[in-house]
Formats: sequence, C-alpha cells, structure tokens
Amino acid sequence: AAARPGQAPAVVPSPASAEELHALSRTAWRAFPLLDRQQVTPDCLLLKFDLGQARVSGLLPGQHLTVRMQAKRGAESVEVQRQYTPVSDADAAQHLELLVKVYPTGKLGPLLAQLRPGADRLEMQ
Repeated sequence: AAARPGQAPAVVPSPASAEELHALSRTAWRAFPLLDRQQVTPDCLLLKFDLGQARVSGLLPGQHLTVRMQAKRGAESVEVQRQYTPVSDADAAQHLELLVKVYPTGKLGPLLAQLRPGADRLEMQ
C-alpha cells in the first residue's frame, strides 16, 4: 500500500528477515536451552525453551517439530527422535513450550524428564 503524505511507507519484511524471526528450521538442527520444567501430573512435564530474543517458533497451529537426543544403549549411544506439537502460542516470542507425557519404558520421555533448566539444551528442527 502506498504511504499517505506525511506517513512513512509500510515496511514489509523480506523473506530473509522473516526467516531470521523463526527460531526453528526445516533443514537444520538447532539447540535451545531449557528455561523451566514443571511437573504437571505425575507423568507429564511442561518444558519451556528459550528461542532467543524476539524469535518465534514459526509453526502454525497443528504443526509439529522434531526433537532429538542421544540415548545410552549398553555401551553405545543411539540417536532418538520424536515429534511434538508445541502447546505455547505460535506467536509467543522468545519461548516455546512442550507438554511431554513420560512413559517409564519410553525412549525419549525419560531423557526429557532428566533435563535441567539452565544447564541443558535440546536439539529441534
């Protein structure tokens, strides 16, 4: 839209700058620090991750992300990946929240339950 006299023209973000606002990438793994961990029920956790200043997830409602961690299997380390849908608002700046049900025999949930706020990061895509 054209600017009226005396008004500054509207700034439309270029695709590159819009991409910079999105913390998550479809092609690259990125590690985000755990800010907070709340026990919601005996087997459910709410994990809150720092996306960085003024950044949003970039996900639309109903979309999911993939997380990965290394799990010990005997002497070996094996990569475990799972998909989660964030429960935080898609436009929430600076953080992303995941609600995780921890199954005792699960491959990733018990590992997520061991993450420590301020000390651990989780890779997401």
